[in-house]
Amino acid sequence: MSKPRIIYDNVWRTGTILSANSENPQFPATDTQADTPSLFWRSANNSNANESITIDLLTAKNVDFVALLNHNLGENAVIKWRACEDANFSSNVTESTITHSPTNIYHFFGANNSTANRYGQISISDNNASTAYFQIGAIVAGSYWELSREIMRQFTMGKIDVSEIEPSQSLVEYGQPRPRRRVWSLPFIGLSDTDSDTIVSFFDTVGVTYGFILCFDANSASLQSYFVRNLDLQEPQYNFYNAWDWTLRVVEKL
Repeated sequence: MSKPRIIYDNVWRTGTILSANSENPQFPATDTQADTPSLFWRSANNSNANESITIDLLTAKNVDFVALLNHNLGENAVIKWRACEDANFSSNVTESTITHSPTNIYHFFGANNSTANRYGQISISDNNASTAYFQIGAIVAGSYWELSREIMRQFTMGKIDVSEIEPSQSLVEYGQPRPRRRVWSLPFIGLSDTDSDTIVSFFDTVGVTYGFILCFDANSASLQSYFVRNLDLQEPQYNFYNAWDWTLRVVEKL
């Protein structure tokens, strides 16, 4: 099993959307900053086959990972992350092509391809798109944290059901079914002091409210990544110098 990676400081969510080539007024580009894939940006119907969303990250930010959730982009779409110090993207533009996967894209840029600029852009080109519009739900962009140890093999995985059941006076039960979501309990042994410090920053940034990306295997990110949130904030336990134990408990966000 590979060392997991976590992307929790979502610089796309905290930035300011500057423009989109087009958007349906009911589904604006700012919806890509929402903390749920169920809200999304849509381009205008029958708009140009080349679309982009441009964001001001407010200061230069490191980006070596991008996720596009709940999208409808075709397999022939050319998708890029573009970064620049110029809001008009007129010079010194750095580009990285994002590998397509259906529904949810999780893309690590690889060594020496990260960017550190103030302005970012998602660009899409598909002259043979089969849909009348492009759609992207939540976007996550930022730097990944790779833990120093693998997950212990005694981890657990299951599903949680938060449907509410209310009995009547005659004990007839009425309920509102809700989608079941995956949950994980992931134990680590022997994490580094750096990991322990990062856990504090991680909890401060997302708490139990905001979503983040959990990737079990960066070599198979499209199949082994999930958009999740913390179930609780379990602090790491110190064993001895540079050795901490910790359990990460998360639930899938829908």
